[in-house]
Amino acid sequence: MRVAIVERDEKVLEELKKGLKRVDPNYELAGIAGNGQSAYEMITVMQPNLVIMDIGLPRMNGLNLLRKLRTEGREFRVIIITKDEDFQQAKQAIDLGVDGYLVQPFRPMELKKALSRIHEKIRNEYWMQASFTVENVLLSCRYGEIISNQKLNEMTIRKYGFTVDDPGYLFTVSMADEYEEQKENIRGFLEEICRRECGFSASVICSDRWKQVYLIIYRVREARNWKEYFKKMWLLGYVGIFRGQLFVYG
Repeated sequence: MRVAIVERDEKVLEELKKGLKRVDPNYELAGIAGNGQSAYEMITVMQPNLVIMDIGLPRMNGLNLLRKLRTEGREFRVIIITKDEDFQQAKQAIDLGVDGYLVQPFRPMELKKALSRIHEKIRNEYWMQASFTVENVLLSCRYGEIISNQKLNEMTIRKYGFTVDDPGYLFTVSMADEYEEQKENIRGFLEEICRRECGFSASVICSDRWKQVYLIIYRVREARNWKEYFKKMWLLGYVGIFRGQLFVYG
């Protein structure tokens, strides 16, 4: 994890540097700054995963610095350092999305706990992103395993350009006992059809669970009867690549 420290007090700065090494020697110190302006320049260039920030900085305090970076879309984890009398500022920082705060004077164990919580959040996000593929989203819709909500739609529109409430089409090829032998032929045929069209986005997915191949059409940009189109294209082309019992429905 790349960590930046923004702290005006040299003594506290040294405590933080030593604390990082004690918690995990693999933490990389991406940069150090002692005021808000220098911190802004350092963070935009170094792009750390975590910023440990004194809230009472000169030349742009911690709140204004964090607000400016968030407005620009900078994403990173934040632990703020505050004094007892800065509690109201700490509350405002939490509203800006900080992940934790330390009250001076803090003990090494408090720093360790704050870093452990950050590490766990980052690990969970990594696994979520790894499983949050367009295929998994579409299959979850297919099986009724996903429920539309604002947060989910914000994630899918940001990453894939559609929401789970948008119109789409499902084209299914069921092959029963011929599935293992023929699934790659069917997948290749459907993908070739999709490459010829530009009025939609599509994903071809083999489901070993149900012995079916799905063609899921989404981000539809052209008003056409896509179900009839794909049925017609299938009937024109499948005879040369498939032998056996076949069920096609959309």
